[in-house]
Amino acid sequence: MFFNAALISQADVALRGDDPRVSAGLAGAAWNLITYLVLPVMMIEDAGVRHEAKRSAELLNRTWGEQAAGRFGIGLVGILLTLAGFAVFMGAGFLLGGTITIVVSIGISLVWGFLVSVLCTTPAGIYQTALYRYAADGIVPEAFGKVEFEGAFATR
Repeated sequence: MFFNAALISQADVALRGDDPRVSAGLAGAAWNLITYLVLPVMMIEDAGVRHEAKRSAELLNRTWGEQAAGRFGIGLVGILLTLAGFAVFMGAGFLLGGTITIVVSIGISLVWGFLVSVLCTTPAGIYQTALYRYAADGIVPEAFGKVEFEGAFATR
């Protein structure tokens, strides 16, 4: 979601005739990491807006490596599934030939991309909540018992 917001923001900058900046993207990436746990803080701790961002940043200090590893892993699976589906559906459309077949394969590819997005959002939300529990309480949730959050990255 954040990537889309950053993309839209920088596209708007370019469409207005200005130069999109990488620094804005880097600042956006930092903001994305800091606010990664805002939603669990908001839902579980029932806190105000100022507290949410501050608490999320505090939890980031404890779990920055786990956040990066989890987001990268789930994102990578999503990208690979999306690309594989696009390759299969578009390849089949072009091999079978015909304008209608290609249009249908494009439609199926778009639906596939949407389904992968939805299917990757669910485990990402579950991981985000488990990571919040680990950062807030220091306890790995029972369902994640064999996952070593603390071993995702070496201690800074």
